[in-house]
Amino acid sequence: MRFLAAAVFALLYIATGSAPVNAQAKNFYVCVVDSAKLKEVRVTYDPERGDTLMNGVPFNKAYPYTSPPYAGHTDWYRSNSRVTMTNGATYEKYGLPLVLDVIDLKPIGVVNGIPVFADPMYESGTPDRIYFPIRPGCEFQPYNLVSEGSSKGSS
Repeated sequence: MRFLAAAVFALLYIATGSAPVNAQAKNFYVCVVDSAKLKEVRVTYDPERGDTLMNGVPFNKAYPYTSPPYAGHTDWYRSNSRVTMTNGATYEKYGLPLVLDVIDLKPIGVVNGIPVFADPMYESGTPDRIYFPIRPGCEFQPYNLVSEGSSKGSS
């Protein structure tokens, strides 16, 4: 719950850049992908600057979502393209993005320069569902394994 409240607070202030009246600096944690792993970093919302900072640096400069490790900016993500893992398994986008916690997923590889995550219980073989981080705050897009013989657009 602590993570969800911090993620909502962070996304609200990162997106709007506005401070509530009589606001004081607030410290909280935001989930990010760092070296292909999930971790929480401590940030501070500075109402005087109207910005979220990490060690005095604007958070969106420290962890920009417009470059790896986030897929949200890529053409293949925006065009809903299928992705293929190095083992040949093909996946397609499934449903809406999800906000997850750092313990909800584990790294399993890299596709198109973006880290890929799976359920922490995944051991080996081909997972039925994988997750791509799309922006800081542990926002992930699920992708389901495409069965052989299925066509694009089928469920």
